Amino acid sequence: MTQASKNFTLAELSCKHCGAPPQPRLITELQALRDKFGAPMVITSATRCKEHNTAIGGAPDSMHLQGLAVDVMVKPSLRWALLADAMAMGVWRGVGVNTSFIHLDLRTDTPTVWVYGSNNKAI
Repeated sequence: MTQASKNFTLAELSCKHCGAPPQPRLITELQALRDKFGAPMVITSATRCKEHNTAIGGAPDSMHLQGLAVDVMVKPSLRWALLADAMAMGVWRGVGVNTSFIHLDLRTDTPTVWVYGSNNKAI
């Protein structure tokens, strides 16, 4: 597997449907977060093409479409630490909390934090 960075492969950050790669900035900031956090992070979703995003019910304007978002799973006992580290970095301006993952994105507009409802839609 091709490494995108020290802790992440290109395959885990690319679209699962077509292989579209993430933006270099996502790779850089995600590795910086992993270095700060100091514990394993499982990427459940990253870059998505429009077809893949639609198929899984993603938001039409999702930052995943731009290759600037990841959904991350960590041990439940480390979720708050990951959130604190991500928010302290100041670059993860979109943060969504779900029971099974944390969404992080590099939007440049207004910082936004949300909690997903039981149907995985932002509420």
